[in-house]
Amino acid sequence: MTYFYPKGSYNSQPILRGCANVVISVIPLTFSAFIVVIFMTRKPFKNNICFVIMANLGVVQCFHSMTYLCAGIFLLADSTFAPIVECIPASVSAACLSTYYLHTALLAFNRFVVISDAIKLNRRVYHLLLALIWMFFLSHSAVKCSPFAWSVFYQDVGFFTVAPRFIFLWTPYPWTPYIRKITKHLTLISLITTGALYVLTVLFLAYKRKQLTSHQQLMSKAEFRILVQAFAIFLTCLWNFFGTTVIQNTFDMRSVEFAVWFYVSQLTLQWVNPVLYLVMNRDLRVVVRKIMKCGKNNAVMNVSVRSDVISQTSSSSSTANLQAK
Repeated sequence: MTYFYPKGSYNSQPILRGCANVVISVIPLTFSAFIVVIFMTRKPFKNNICFVIMANLGVVQCFHSMTYLCAGIFLLADSTFAPIVECIPASVSAACLSTYYLHTALLAFNRFVVISDAIKLNRRVYHLLLALIWMFFLSHSAVKCSPFAWSVFYQDVGFFTVAPRFIFLWTPYPWTPYIRKITKHLTLISLITTGALYVLTVLFLAYKRKQLTSHQQLMSKAEFRILVQAFAIFLTCLWNFFGTTVIQNTFDMRSVEFAVWFYVSQLTLQWVNPVLYLVMNRDLRVVVRKIMKCGKNNAVMNVSVRSDVISQTSSSSSTANLQAK
């Protein structure tokens, strides 16, 4: 079934929006998945819990990119194919943003704990918190695929949302308003908590700086780079939240202005993290170069093996021809 935004049914540039969704999603999805695999399997990243949190954040970003890919396919095909095909990416889309903000808050908490050295936390504590966040992600997505709060895709404006209570007279979806409130308040709490943790971290660094001598360092360069990455991720979350909130109250959702601002905010959310990881992590660039070099060497070896097989085959065939003569 095709749904349209309640305030109108004007279809604004579906082909252009569909292509934009596909481009925004496919390229960062590839890079994010590649970086996640490196963070989870290669040293020194897998031994640092901060990069493990970033890897989990990258998995959320991959899910989010896949929802935009589905939205692009729906727009280009001018169809959602089936209700369950529409509902799954729609439910995951909203859960991704809330889970993204929760991972950002956990990353800020990790930076505060490590830099302030106030308490010593075992890796299992972070693993437990990550497991709780993923449980929230799964339960949030499952509820939005249930009769309590179904999720739909608005074909004319090109975005996913929870179905309003009045979309079916025989299916009222009673949890819809509660889901909206929970998502809104959880997002605000996550952003406020993250901002407060970074303020405390900066205050602690300022206090610690006064106690250091001229020969002592405030923090290592590696810790400074990680802090910059974590804070930049928080800024992209703020930009995405306030940007989407402002444009919803300023522009009509079917207008070109809304589409431009919306895709700019989503482009930053999808692209900043992979680019930031590559720019700020020398070890990551080294690993990427090694993997690319191994790939090139394997390709060269395959070509050489094939040429050797061809030459041996041709020489054996020529020998057989001479013997036959």
